[in-house]
Amino acid sequence: MRETSEQPVPRPRGRPRARHVVCPTDELPRGGTRLVAIGRRRILVVRTDEDEYLALASHCPHQGGPLDKGTLERMWVSDEVGTYSTSRKRFVVVCPWHNFEIEARRGCSPIEPARLRVATYTVQVEDDHVVVYA
Repeated sequence: MRETSEQPVPRPRGRPRARHVVCPTDELPRGGTRLVAIGRRRILVVRTDEDEYLALASHCPHQGGPLDKGTLERMWVSDEVGTYSTSRKRFVVVCPWHNFEIEARRGCSPIEPARLRVATYTVQVEDDHVVVYA
């Protein structure tokens, strides 16, 4: 299956992002999520089963559901009607309210990426700790 190329998400210019240590890497299992409160923001940190760490705002842009209560899954992709498979590179967080999907890496809806999106944050592993820059 052909997968679409991913466009980088533009980062806002302005104030620098602060460093926030979330947890040791071994406390966030593969396929796991963790909700972090940074100021008034609720940020969902996820670890894919490919050992990639991602962070996005924890509110669903569809109707405000709590993404931290949802699930992290591989995204379903298709090149033609009637055929589909799970993506090797793309992951979605599925909202528990209406099964609405948000791409974990880009923070946008696969259906309406320009209109329905949430903030994403840089995540790095530093000294065996998950660190979010927000």
